[in-house]
Amino acid sequence: MEAERPRERKARGLLSSYYGVGGSASDPLDLDGPSFNSDKYVGRLLDNQSLAELVHKGNDLVTEIKSLDSDMQMLVYENYNKFISATDTIRAMKQKVEGMDEQMNQLAANMETIIESNRSISSHVSGRRGQLEKLNGVRKLLVKLQFLFELPAKLQQCVDAGQHGKAVQYYAAATSILKHYGHLASFQSIHDEAVDIMATLKVKLTEMLAADHTSLDTLSEVVRLLLQLGGHEDDLLHKFVAHSRALMHRALDELPAPPGPDGQGSTEAMAAYCALVSGAYLPAVLAMTKSFAALFPRTRNGGAQPPAGGGSSAAPAPAAPSSATIQRRLAILQQAMDETYGTYAKLVSNAARSDAAPDGRPAVEPLTLAIRALVEPARKIASASAALHLDQDALAKRASTLGAELARAGIAAELARFCELASAALLKLCADGTPPAPADSRASGAALVRSDRVRDLVHVACTAVMDAIDGAIQHVRPLLLALPAQGLVEELVEQLMAAILALVSALASGDLVARAQPAAATGPAEVSALFLCCMASVELAQRVRTELQRLVTGHFLFAQPEYSAPLPIQHVVLRLEEASDALNVKCVDLLARDLAEELRSSMRATDWLTLPRPRGVSAYVDSVVRHGGSVLSTFATLYNDLPAVGNAPKPLWLPTGALPPPKQYASRMKQAQLSASMIQSDIDRMFSRKVSMHAHAAQSSKAAAGRLTKLALKTLCELVRTTTLSKHGYQQLQVDTSMLRWSLGECVDDVAVLQALIDEVMTSAHERCLQPEPMEAELIETLCDAKRQQMAAQPHAPSHKAAAAVADSGALAPP
Repeated sequence: MEAERPRERKARGLLSSYYGVGGSASDPLDLDGPSFNSDKYVGRLLDNQSLAELVHKGNDLVTEIKSLDSDMQMLVYENYNKFISATDTIRAMKQKVEGMDEQMNQLAANMETIIESNRSISSHVSGRRGQLEKLNGVRKLLVKLQFLFELPAKLQQCVDAGQHGKAVQYYAAATSILKHYGHLASFQSIHDEAVDIMATLKVKLTEMLAADHTSLDTLSEVVRLLLQLGGHEDDLLHKFVAHSRALMHRALDELPAPPGPDGQGSTEAMAAYCALVSGAYLPAVLAMTKSFAALFPRTRNGGAQPPAGGGSSAAPAPAAPSSATIQRRLAILQQAMDETYGTYAKLVSNAARSDAAPDGRPAVEPLTLAIRALVEPARKIASASAALHLDQDALAKRASTLGAELARAGIAAELARFCELASAALLKLCADGTPPAPADSRASGAALVRSDRVRDLVHVACTAVMDAIDGAIQHVRPLLLALPAQGLVEELVEQLMAAILALVSALASGDLVARAQPAAATGPAEVSALFLCCMASVELAQRVRTELQRLVTGHFLFAQPEYSAPLPIQHVVLRLEEASDALNVKCVDLLARDLAEELRSSMRATDWLTLPRPRGVSAYVDSVVRHGGSVLSTFATLYNDLPAVGNAPKPLWLPTGALPPPKQYASRMKQAQLSASMIQSDIDRMFSRKVSMHAHAAQSSKAAAGRLTKLALKTLCELVRTTTLSKHGYQQLQVDTSMLRWSLGECVDDVAVLQALIDEVMTSAHERCLQPEPMEAELIETLCDAKRQQMAAQPHAPSHKAAAAVADSGALAPP
């Protein structure tokens, strides 16, 4: 409440000063009251507040004073502007009112003059009005008689001059009078002569109707004259429609061939061709519709009027046609319009499809022009024929259907281009990101991807894919604008999602990898391509989740504002994540297969029965550790999940802490007691291996390294189970597994599984050894520590800190 008090006091003060109402008369400390006492107010402040509060209060008072001054200046300025505006308005009203008085006086004087003139004329003419009317009637009769006597000459003159319409007009105006007075010889001779002349004219008009060179305007005029001369309506209607249709077909057939895709300015050429075809068709069909409505109306309004200066009333018009007759005539016109539009639409569609790219796909710009050329004439024809009550929707639906077919062809072409661009971007990623093949393709710890710009390359490829989506939608935008209500938006969304999912399927199945590295079936290049596609799947899943809905909806709202259906983005993201997992597993499995071959070669090359006393860790252990470290550091660029440990670099697989004490395995049991337990052990290991081999890939670098290590240890276990060991061979495996247990503890996600697999190796070794005598723990620790020091002294070992920074720099050094 205290914070609102200054504002309330200010408002109260302004209102009080405006309305002349004082504040509280009894409070000398009220700043806005009439009894305010400054000495008492200041004294109270000095008694009750500190120096800092007094300074703050002073600043508040200064701020309020400035605010009040500003408000008062604003009020004065606003009132001044209102006064100026009111003064200008009053001045303008005064000037207009003063001029109005003079104009009103002038108008009153003019009215008086007019009234006086009217009175004078009426007084002079009133006595002779009847005589004037009688003379005027005689004049009209003489004019009619003169017109009748001159009729044959006028008719012949009009026929010879080609003024057929004027001749028919004269004849129609005089026919009723000549028939009425035909019993008089003079009128009968005029009638017979006029009939002979009009019979000759009718023959001439019939010949013009049958001629091929007759234009559409002349055709309409000829049919109109023949109808006025008593021609049969249905016969003339069929001839009019047939001749009009033939004229339009001839005009369309005489057009030049459509432009091809090789010409310069393909879009401009297509626009000019569409304008040419539309100019040959649309005016003709509109003229036919207009003439049909005038020649064969649904109702009759009377005959022709006589010419100025003579003639009599027109002949009575024929009765209005029946409803069945009207429908039959409209069906004939509708059929002609549908047939001619079909020819026109075929020309336009063929021109759009012929203007295709070298790959045979139609270009979007010519398709858009063709769609507009199909839709616009249909709309204009429907508008022009509305008065005839034709089926306006039939032609519009046909135009929309033909346009939708062209639009679908354009959409399919653009989505095919999107698939090509997206595939090309991912193929380029595989080519640019794959490192050069080493001299030994099975070298332990070889780099999976190039050591420079890894994440940048993936980002560029994914951006190219998203740009391809955006470009495809932008290119089909004119097609959707031309046909906004044909459901093409939903079709495009469905086909776009299908195209994206097809791309995802190609990623997950390895088809893109096979296209990128066709000659490297299972070599390092394929592993690199698999890993790069895995990274691309992860980034695409993120960008689809955040960008696709906004991208697609932003382009579609213009064509269909009510379109708000959510895209199946979650389904696409799920498929991308599944593709990433599948590529993850394929990549690791290929590496594990190479490592398994190394293990088999190493184990088979060693004579485990004559092996001397262990003097170090076997070479295959170094290969397993280095492979695991390589996978760990490589997949860190994908998941960025390895934290930095201090500032001192440390190899990813370098053991830390004390060596775990070696386990003591049971001595060999008697054969009679061993059989049942060994069979059960074999069954358990078989099911354990089956479940483990088909486990899904986890989303972490340690999970990938763990899968590789697990497969390697499974292979080692199977090899040990088929090998007969001596005491020293058993001890060598004891040293090797101790080093593996010590080195791989921080490289895998599930240490318990790692320990269990190592235990399984040693259990199998214990069962296959002729004399399973364990080695002393001190000797094992000495040999493993010596190996640890050797690993620490090796250069180019990626550390936890370097692996954590690899997501930013893209650097991935080989382990």
